[in-house]
Amino acid sequence: MRCPVVITLMNRYLDGELPASRREEMELHLRECANCRGSVERLRKLEGVILAAPIPPVPETLLPGLMRKAREQKSSRYRPMQPPRVARWATAALLLLGLGLGGLLGIATFRPEPEAPLMPQPLEAADSVLPRYLDAFGDAPTDSVVAAVLDLASVEDNGEKNS
Repeated sequence: MRCPVVITLMNRYLDGELPASRREEMELHLRECANCRGSVERLRKLEGVILAAPIPPVPETLLPGLMRKAREQKSSRYRPMQPPRVARWATAALLLLGLGLGGLLGIATFRPEPEAPLMPQPLEAADSVLPRYLDAFGDAPTDSVVAAVLDLASVEDNGEKNS
């Protein structure tokens, strides 16, 4: 344990509030470090002086004075600060302006999506390569998904099957 850590833990050490493992670390450090050991000794002496000092008597006028002050504060009624009227109106105006602009931007950016065509578009010339690659699946069973895909790929633009 280092000196800065020991210094922060000294009061807890003297009050017996440290866990056993920390207390052992602290005691080991205090055996080795004369500066920290001296600080602990001075705190122990100070604690003894404070505990030995007589407690001053409370003046009899203290309680009535405190009660009078409490009544005065209660009668003055504390009112929380309210923002000036201008600030309230400005806040309301900015809120309405923001809502209005948000609504306008929402309307301006809303555009219905064009409807997707119900029928697939005709195959381009580049798609004529597709049947060549599907030949690898020629041995597929007739009731399989692969066979259905092959049947669809063999359909020409006019809707008839290739032979």
